Amino acid sequence: MSYYKGEAVSGSQLYKRWIGIKSRVNNPRSTNYKNYGGRGIKICYEWYDFMNFKKWAEFNGYAHHLTIDRINPDGDYCPENCRWITKGLNSKSQSRKNELSCIHKKGNGFYVQINYLGKIIYIGYVSNIEDAIALRNTAIVDIRLGFVSKYLNKPKLDRKNLMRDVFTGQFNTGTK
Repeated sequence: MSYYKGEAVSGSQLYKRWIGIKSRVNNPRSTNYKNYGGRGIKICYEWYDFMNFKKWAEFNGYAHHLTIDRINPDGDYCPENCRWITKGLNSKSQSRKNELSCIHKKGNGFYVQINYLGKIIYIGYVSNIEDAIALRNTAIVDIRLGFVSKYLNKPKLDRKNLMRDVFTGQFNTGTK
């Protein structure tokens, strides 16, 4: 039995996950280092202590069937950027490289679209760039969390719909 600061941890799934995180970000010999530490991803100072990591994990809904996910894929392993999600949802978020978002200036506004898994999804048309960025970011988060169907029911972006939005000022913010 292994102990960490007096607590038995060797068989703990959580302890194994913590060791895996540290290996991915710190060990150049780790098979996954190139995708984590090699990209500059780190683990926060407080999580170098397993008991701190354990307290955070238990307080934030850890269960053995869940996996840790970094909300911002370019961010570090830290309390502000991590959550526990199912492995299925995590595999969807790992397909992020298949996303491409676009904001196009058209008329007096901007339209937002996302290419998700090869399908172009029209998100909406808004009057200013700040709203376009916010709309795009919200849609990306929704899609990564599995709510892609929210956007699939929108009318396809075609010249007629776009011109109607542009000339009538009926800006579609992507919300209902």
